[in-house]
Amino acid sequence: MKQFLFTLFLLGCLPPPLVQAALTHDPALHWQTLTTAHFEIHFHDGEETLAHEVAGIAEQTHNRLIRELRWRPAKRTQLILTDRFDFPNGSATALPRNTINIIVTPPRSNTTLNDYNNWLDTLITHEYTHTLHIDKREGLPISLQKIFGRLLLFFPNMLQPPWFIEGLATYYETDNDSHIGRGQNTQFRMLMRMESEYGIKPVRQINQPLESWPMNTVRYLYGVYFYQFVAERYGADKVQELVEQYSNNLIPFMINSNSQRVLDADLKRLWVEFKSYLHDDFLAEVTDIRQRGETPAQQLTRYGYFTGIAQVADNGDLYFLRDDQQSEPRLMRLRRGEQAQAIGDMRGRYFDLHPGAGIVVAEIDTTRSTNLFADLYHLDPDSGKKTRLTYGGRYLFAAWSPDGQQIAAVHNSGGQSALHLLDTHGKLLEILWQGSDHTVLGALDWSPDGQQLALPVWRRNSQWNLEGFSLADRQWRMLTRAAGIETTPRYSRDGQSLLFSADYDGVYNIRQLDLHSGKIDTLSNLIGGAFAPIAAPDDSGLYFTGIGARGFDLYFLPTPQPRPTLHTVPASKPAPPISANTFSGKITDYSPLPRIAPTGWLPWLAFSDDRSELGFSTAGNDPLNRHNYSLALARDVKNDWFIGRIGYLYDRWNPTLKLSAERQVISLRDSNDKPVHFRNSDNITLEALWPFFRYDRRWTLHAGLVSEVESDKHILPGVAPRSTFRDQLLGIAVSYDSGRRYARSISPSNGRQLRLIAEDNDLLRSDSSGQTYTLDWREFIGLGSEHVLAAHLVTGWSSDKPRPFRLGGNLSNTIPSDPRAAALGPTDALFNHRRYALRGYDEGLRDLAGRHMGLLEVEWRFPIALIERGLMAPPIGVHRLHGTVFFNTGDAWNDNFAMADLKSGIGAEFNATLVLGYWLPVNLRLGYALGLDDDGTEQIYLNLGGSF
Repeated sequence: MKQFLFTLFLLGCLPPPLVQAALTHDPALHWQTLTTAHFEIHFHDGEETLAHEVAGIAEQTHNRLIRELRWRPAKRTQLILTDRFDFPNGSATALPRNTINIIVTPPRSNTTLNDYNNWLDTLITHEYTHTLHIDKREGLPISLQKIFGRLLLFFPNMLQPPWFIEGLATYYETDNDSHIGRGQNTQFRMLMRMESEYGIKPVRQINQPLESWPMNTVRYLYGVYFYQFVAERYGADKVQELVEQYSNNLIPFMINSNSQRVLDADLKRLWVEFKSYLHDDFLAEVTDIRQRGETPAQQLTRYGYFTGIAQVADNGDLYFLRDDQQSEPRLMRLRRGEQAQAIGDMRGRYFDLHPGAGIVVAEIDTTRSTNLFADLYHLDPDSGKKTRLTYGGRYLFAAWSPDGQQIAAVHNSGGQSALHLLDTHGKLLEILWQGSDHTVLGALDWSPDGQQLALPVWRRNSQWNLEGFSLADRQWRMLTRAAGIETTPRYSRDGQSLLFSADYDGVYNIRQLDLHSGKIDTLSNLIGGAFAPIAAPDDSGLYFTGIGARGFDLYFLPTPQPRPTLHTVPASKPAPPISANTFSGKITDYSPLPRIAPTGWLPWLAFSDDRSELGFSTAGNDPLNRHNYSLALARDVKNDWFIGRIGYLYDRWNPTLKLSAERQVISLRDSNDKPVHFRNSDNITLEALWPFFRYDRRWTLHAGLVSEVESDKHILPGVAPRSTFRDQLLGIAVSYDSGRRYARSISPSNGRQLRLIAEDNDLLRSDSSGQTYTLDWREFIGLGSEHVLAAHLVTGWSSDKPRPFRLGGNLSNTIPSDPRAAALGPTDALFNHRRYALRGYDEGLRDLAGRHMGLLEVEWRFPIALIERGLMAPPIGVHRLHGTVFFNTGDAWNDNFAMADLKSGIGAEFNATLVLGYWLPVNLRLGYALGLDDDGTEQIYLNLGGSF
């Protein structure tokens, strides 16, 4: 066993061979850097052309926005391009340096991001607005930064509600004249129109992270409409002045005083005006819809959130996605006159049903532990059995051929779309068409005669339109040429027309296109909107996805009366695409060294009667997060010695490596409370970890070293020395996590977290000896409506003379739900971990310490209330309240175990999820525990964190 442990530990420390994955970026990628006047653009294989295009866009954006926001960063902004995610997104931060992350995958026509002339232009505008906004500071903050560097406290614009930050970026991404950005987007207007119908949320609510619909979209939605309100009511210059004035604010979170200074009104008064502004804006729109005759539709489901997108079987069975953000997304079947039945797990929103071939769906999963790629899966519509068809295929949408023998799929790579033809097993048969000019393809349908595909297509010169792709001659034919956005086309059963959704009249409604005449009829007139229509097999009406107070659901529209919309003339071929401006510059291999220096520091000051510590702390990382480090160093000038700690993470290859080292000095006092004995306390941890992550399960292999050494440093005369204490071990561990925590759940709701740990004290010099084996198993069972049954089993066994296990107290012992956060947690939380809570019993009891241990905890976790309210200042909010009733039992022993020795306890806990600083969630746990056996006691405790 010793040789086995030692071999595995060495493997974890050796230089990496051909590896599989790291934690942040796929290690197989080769990164390069393109430098411009104001940016360093880091890109990987296959992105060089994109990098040149992005460089041109970024420089143009810089020149435009520095005038708008009146700020110019002192150094180049780091801009990271990545093509390893099959969805659109971006992010920006000012710490430790200005950095933007850009995912190059463009949005499809079915999202709120679908209004753009150039996706990269819109995204860079949004993210660079963040950069200039949060980097901007004046007065005392900038003076203090000259001393201490880039610290969070000296970036005033980071310390405000997220809707102020996201709203400003969305405001600047919007161009009403060019129909660009979410500030004029039809889906955004739909969301705010529904908010106006059902009640505008108070500012104390949108300051917080939200579970209520439309969840955290409120940051962008309310934010952009608020800035538009300020610009219209008070003048566009006041938007800039709000930013300008707050940038000189050293005291954080002074939102009310800033609006009072700039607009002569605090937010409470402004919010009353804002609600009136929204009411006036949308009342006329809603009135007009109702005057034209609102279409009566029957609501079929009430799950809300992202439920919807249906397919209908020939027998009338309705299949749809249930995604209520409270449980695992499910494929549901609804039969007439029956309750909807869950068929199986399915995360893909768009799927196709064939009467013989079954269901094909695209779902995003983790590939090589770092990439999030879309792959195709087959589902049996009766049993729900799921079979993966592709691995790293990057297929966003798929449709069956009429005979069920082939699959047409939309492929995504490098920001370019393609049409692929696959067999029923997911094997590529032919590339039907390959884009090269940023043409974007949406969800597709295959015509009943097998001759054509229909799908929404975005082109630079014509924006979104429906187009047909001929499988005979591989040519495109424009089906619509309208001033709107079309999405989710579906052929009629006879192939003579297309059902689809479009926003021609400012609302997404159901349209029907006659493929021969080009005539478009409107089949619905709704206040919210109608998406993804599909005809009932008996022609009795249409099913569609609509929106209500709690999000999306399925609706049925009895045989609609068509209303003429407009006529379109099909075009044989679109005009050549508009070429994008590009930048030619020097390209070099990526190097972290020029970009890894710390950018800020804090003083370390500690004084008492036995020490005077003066020092500093700092931290840093490079843009690709290959190197992360922290350092704190101080000198005790009274005693003339150094103390400190260092942490380092290397995440370029597999395994990821972690190191931490710390020296403290412990003082021991005599009976007169005078320090007479000083001892060094040195702690070192090393860990190598190999991640194997997928969506539904995450494995991690760990190899680690833990060393704790305590030795005499300085002894006053007459004081006896103490022997050096060493506790050093090598260990290996396997972690498994299939737990799921959903946006609306109070804890992990399904799955399990498991850790199996083996440690050896004999391979290193140690006062402890022998081997220790620990199994830590946590099981979570969702009971519905946010109720959870949770169980925690720990068993430990040791030989010889190890560090003993200890039970007692009410420590928090949670494992982060995010697999990367769990993997990167402290090494000593995994290895040499011997303390476990046993509520109802004090820590330090002799009867609850030993070489072996067993512990069982069972909890019923239940919701109490969703609050979502907070104060403006101090910025403290209450997100939700939930409760726990628990039973725990356990024992620790040295030789023989007896059931009679088990110590049991019961109790209850009241949990409040607080939000600090408008964004940081913290669980506050107030508990009562009663020990039922000898040494048991009544405990009342207040802790941060969960129980397990």
